[in-house]
Amino acid sequence: MKRREKGVKMSGMIDYLKWRGDLSFEYDPVNEVDNLIFCRLSYLPFEDVLGVNFSGSIKLKNALQKVLSARQKLKEGEVKEEKDLNDFHLTSLVAESARFNNLDIISFACVFDEEKQQQFSATTFSIKNSIFIAFRGTDDSLVGLKEDFNMNFISPIPSQIEGVKYLNTVSNKISDIYLGGHSKGGNIAIYSAAFCENKIQKKIKKIYNNDGPGFSNEIVESIEYLNIEDRIVTLIPQTSIIGLMLENRGRYSVISSSGRGLLQHDLFSWEVSGKEIVRVEEVDKFSRYFDATLDDWLRSTTQEERQKFIDILYDIITSANFKKMSDLSQSPIKSTAAIIKAYTSDDKENREVISTLLKSLFKIAGSNLFSKEI
Repeated sequence: MKRREKGVKMSGMIDYLKWRGDLSFEYDPVNEVDNLIFCRLSYLPFEDVLGVNFSGSIKLKNALQKVLSARQKLKEGEVKEEKDLNDFHLTSLVAESARFNNLDIISFACVFDEEKQQQFSATTFSIKNSIFIAFRGTDDSLVGLKEDFNMNFISPIPSQIEGVKYLNTVSNKISDIYLGGHSKGGNIAIYSAAFCENKIQKKIKKIYNNDGPGFSNEIVESIEYLNIEDRIVTLIPQTSIIGLMLENRGRYSVISSSGRGLLQHDLFSWEVSGKEIVRVEEVDKFSRYFDATLDDWLRSTTQEERQKFIDILYDIITSANFKKMSDLSQSPIKSTAAIIKAYTSDDKENREVISTLLKSLFKIAGSNLFSKEI
């Protein structure tokens, strides 16, 4: 286990690809940095080149070349939303890498249902007699974010059900199974492993949860969860917010990130040494403060109150014609004005629910700010 050394510049998964990209999985099995790469690849828009329900076989390098070809249009001004430069770089390196480019994608699924408030995607990478299933985390859609919040009062959420169904479908003839996911994807990976068919569960070697939220106490104390607990690898950055939500039984490794604050959730910021992710001793004070504040707030409210609060807030934002989180960030002043207008236009009862629970949250946050126990 590699520990963070002061004053030493660490690399990330891009550097790992440059170093280890020429060595096939035949000579060096799946490791935790490969997990980061597979999970980041799951965010690529394979639905644009494979469709939303692909079953068959396509070389990873060919699928990536199709994605790269689509992204080439960025330079020609034909695509409105430019993708992250790191993803473009990662895609190019993986497509050229002997370690990854001859792997196959044998299954891909993508489900987006605004009515069910579901955003789900999974990609299965074939590695000889084993597979790595990467579950996509929350995308840019407000529907995806709403499904995340629904975890606080709905169990299972639609994507967890979809994950179990997907795992049972694609894993029948495979000997070894690796699962992974980032953010919500990590949660879905664990849930799918816990509640899949017994014959499938026995084949699972490892489940990587990369800064994904936890579960209710009922889930983590269930026999299904306990059956796979020793195969779960949960990784969270120093300033983790998402990864400390709900219950994860306290079993996690804290990793070193080059990012600041919430940007540490980005897998590209996770520091790597060789084929290991660099560890640090513990989460930082802000992470502990946020975790304690959220826990105190959850204990001070009922499940019914929280559900009503989230539903009303979501309805207010979507009634202002916002569909994506990027819509809110592109013009913060206009976005805030539109949300305030929608809020003031809502009925009095709903406004009181929002006001009461926000005041409660701010009061707890203020109190914890000066707590010596955090």
